[in-house]
Amino acid sequence: MDDRLHEQLKYIKSLPIFNDLDEKDIADMLKMGNIITIMSYEPDEKIITEKRLDRKLFLLIKGKVKITREIIAGLEKKEKHIKTVEGSGHFLGEISALTGRPRTASVTALSKTLCVVIDIALLMNTSSELLERVKSKFYPRFFEILGNRLEDSNEFFAALKQQIEDLEKKVMDLMQEKFQSKLEHQEELKKKNQEIINLTTKLEDLQSS
Repeated sequence: MDDRLHEQLKYIKSLPIFNDLDEKDIADMLKMGNIITIMSYEPDEKIITEKRLDRKLFLLIKGKVKITREIIAGLEKKEKHIKTVEGSGHFLGEISALTGRPRTASVTALSKTLCVVIDIALLMNTSSELLERVKSKFYPRFFEILGNRLEDSNEFFAALKQQIEDLEKKVMDLMQEKFQSKLEHQEELKKKNQEIINLTTKLEDLQSS
């Protein structure tokens, strides 16, 4: 095994998702050169481009990336920062890789970044004894991790929904307070107006007497 292949194998085996795969099977897949590869990205280099169609799954080995989405602000297109991801083992672009839908966000390297790149379309549509063996071990682990991530997302969105509901209640309470204050203010104005009318009436009575 040459030094380059050995180094690539070391990087891949450092990711828990590949724990169940045989080292020889991973090495053989790397030698194929199209289904699983290791890519290096320089700072400010795009890893994933929003709206692009592809079925590649990225696993962060090392580095730091930002996830952004294009938004329309007035007449201009702007980049909205979603989050920053750093460290080993993070999935990038898994939803589009599985569904085949256009990318919903862009991913850009913030530092020198290394990723394992898996072409899911090729993996799914290519059949061989090696790949069937790899699929049988990779898919269960992949969907287990993805399921855990979705559970975490559901908890996050549930908490976010509760925060929105709490905020909505606060806004409604504030509006009610202002409305009540406005009513009280209107009542006070009515009293003052009545006092003015009463005083004016008294003044007219005095003048006519």
